[in-house]
Amino acid sequence: MITVEDDGARMFLDMVEASMREGRRINREKVERLLSTKAMSFTLSAYENLLELSKDDVASMLVNLSLEHPVSTDPVKLRFEEGFRSCCSLEAVARLRRGVDTTVAMGFGAAEGKALRYLPPGTVIESTVYLTVDAFNPGMVRGGDVGRSILRGLDDINIDHMAHEFHHAGFMNCLSRRPGMARLAVGADSTEGVAVQFICHLVSEGLANHYCTPSMVQAGEHKPHKVNEKIRAYEQNLKEMLEEAWSLVRDCLDGGEPLKKYRERLMGIIIDKESVLPKVHFLGEKIISVLEEDPEIRFEDIVDLCLHPENLVRLYEDPAIRRGLPRLQDEYVLKLLRVMADM
Repeated sequence: MITVEDDGARMFLDMVEASMREGRRINREKVERLLSTKAMSFTLSAYENLLELSKDDVASMLVNLSLEHPVSTDPVKLRFEEGFRSCCSLEAVARLRRGVDTTVAMGFGAAEGKALRYLPPGTVIESTVYLTVDAFNPGMVRGGDVGRSILRGLDDINIDHMAHEFHHAGFMNCLSRRPGMARLAVGADSTEGVAVQFICHLVSEGLANHYCTPSMVQAGEHKPHKVNEKIRAYEQNLKEMLEEAWSLVRDCLDGGEPLKKYRERLMGIIIDKESVLPKVHFLGEKIISVLEEDPEIRFEDIVDLCLHPENLVRLYEDPAIRRGLPRLQDEYVLKLLRVMADM
């Protein structure tokens, strides 16, 4: 079952419109009420640790909207504030409000159905779609719920992109049958856990991008130059990126460095601070493509990775050898399989 929660988006738009019409700054009391809405709480809970974006940071940005200079030069925080500022015209507010109305009125049955085609039988997608004000990420999933930013694409909301997010929610539903792995999929407290978390990200992003949004990881004439530039750089450096990925898994399994170091390396792969395309989206899709193109690997085996992410490294071995692609060495494959089998 899919539900839509629009409380934060509507309050934000009302607050910005009132500020412009009355020619005054947004006061702290109204900001606090906004940040307590379900949608804004969802955004903050997702980014507080991941991006070090605090409630106070966002509050300062909102109070500062009518002033000329941003509150921070940090790339992530600056992107968020620029997103808020992009709403500061009556025309923008009216356009965004129409997008919210359209999204609330539409059904997500087609997107849910598409996601379910690439999930194991019996998977249930129970998700709340929170309409957010997020310039960093147009769509994200946390705890099975979906954040969809009103700043990008609500006027012509794309079924494929929603299917991508619902696939992530379905993936988490699959992992809920293995509580230990589900916990590590969103946060690791050991070096081996970072390796597990990374494998889960490769599977989740790989499947969602390959089957729901393959165009997301492909260059195209309709895309901004910055996006095409990044995708083409990824294409040219695929082998180096795969080696970076497998070396992270190896090093995590070996241990020896502070946990923080491995987490930082992981974040460098799963987060793109330019908000263009994280490496894990591209890498995951390429790995799933390799599996699907191998005649000895069944579609059912690929979809079953949602239940058994550890099988990714096992399935990938032979096709990678035949293609001359970097892979995880046998001793580390066995070690990773042992670690993940206990979860």
